[in-house]
Amino acid sequence: MNARTLAIVVLAIAGWMAGYLVLPLFPERALALPWFGPVLVVIGGALGVPMVLGSIGSSGNHRLVVRLWPAIGAVAIVLVAAGAAGSAVSLGRSAVSGPGILVIALGAGLLLGLAVVKWAIRQQRQR
Repeated sequence: MNARTLAIVVLAIAGWMAGYLVLPLFPERALALPWFGPVLVVIGGALGVPMVLGSIGSSGNHRLVVRLWPAIGAVAIVLVAAGAAGSAVSLGRSAVSGPGILVIALGAGLLLGLAVVKWAIRQQRQR
């Protein structure tokens, strides 16, 4: 197991513990979202990450982009794990909670945004 895999596992465990402890504290009906709410959050993250990293990179601050990349990835891993834990806890009680699904959607959107940036960088390097 290399350091990257170990870091991902540690972040996922930390996110799972945080979601297990924090998300059940939210009331079940705290977020009355329509069915397309989490979809909009995923799309927003997928569009927001490339815009932020692209604007920072286009200003010439490439070191900041290199430092933000793993930070955004770490936050996304923690969010997905926390949302999964919160949803699992609430599923054991009654039904899947809105906050858990929303946190999963936010983490998934960030990961999707990083994937879009990675794809764009690879396309640019192939030219």
